[in-house]
Amino acid sequence: MDGREALDALREILGEPVGSGWLKRKAEYYFLDRGGIMVAELMGLLHAEQAITTVAGQARYNLNAQYLGLHLRNESGDYYIKYNDGTSNYFLPFEPFTNITFDNQTTSVLIPSRFSVTDKLAQFGRVTGTATSAGALNTDTNESTLTNTGETFSVDGVQPRDIVHNTTSGTLYNGYVLDVTSETALQTAMFDNADEDVRRGWANADTYAIQPQARYQLILDPPPSTAGHTVTMYQIVKPLPMFADFRIFGLPEQYCMHAIYFAASIYKRRDQDFKKADSFFQLADNALRLIKNSSDTAYHKGRTMRVNMKRRK
Repeated sequence: MDGREALDALREILGEPVGSGWLKRKAEYYFLDRGGIMVAELMGLLHAEQAITTVAGQARYNLNAQYLGLHLRNESGDYYIKYNDGTSNYFLPFEPFTNITFDNQTTSVLIPSRFSVTDKLAQFGRVTGTATSAGALNTDTNESTLTNTGETFSVDGVQPRDIVHNTTSGTLYNGYVLDVTSETALQTAMFDNADEDVRRGWANADTYAIQPQARYQLILDPPPSTAGHTVTMYQIVKPLPMFADFRIFGLPEQYCMHAIYFAASIYKRRDQDFKKADSFFQLADNALRLIKNSSDTAYHKGRTMRVNMKRRK
């Protein structure tokens, strides 16, 4: 299901005709995006692996902005990550951050013994600059390209779903990063503040400001003493950002309608129609829980063996 089809489905569920003026395109896409994230988080559907290179003596490492949670568990039920020193693999178990803080192990070791995840203490700062070429609106896709040949977008922390503003004097356009296509170019979906149904592009010398999302960090404990080792994080991640007509969630098709029902629930809360909001939410939530229970049963997830260790008389 792409953005155009999702918008049609959302309007159909809400009973809002095209052109009613109550819902603007930017808001519709925002609600759909929140709905997709809710499905991905509840179901743990989308997975990714992030490779992180160690720095000697450094405990904290930035996770991608798409991170929602840990994915894989070992036979003991602990989440784990893979640590490779260039020769061997080590599988480090998860430890709550409170325990790592209390133990206060600051002396570096060759191979850390555990890991945790916590908030990034200092978030990425705003990224500002000037477009070095025009990025006209593609009227077929309603996307545009922001280019700055002197920029390093990924290094500066820019990732899909970040908010981007056109700050040129007299221009009121805001939108979202869809893709970081290179260090010097971003694919964006820009909306006119005066009429959020209208999409915009970039002119040469337009100025911009990008606000990176809040992030999490991986904590290695104790910190590694050697640089150049590789950590592989197994993650549950957010769906792809859907803010343009031909963008997709990346969710399996059977889950897309549930994302739309969650979006409808958010819309109805904004509309202060709490009865319908709860109805839409429960419809999606109950259906997803039934699917998850059936899936867990099919794959024997959650089954445990109980043994009575009391000696019989």
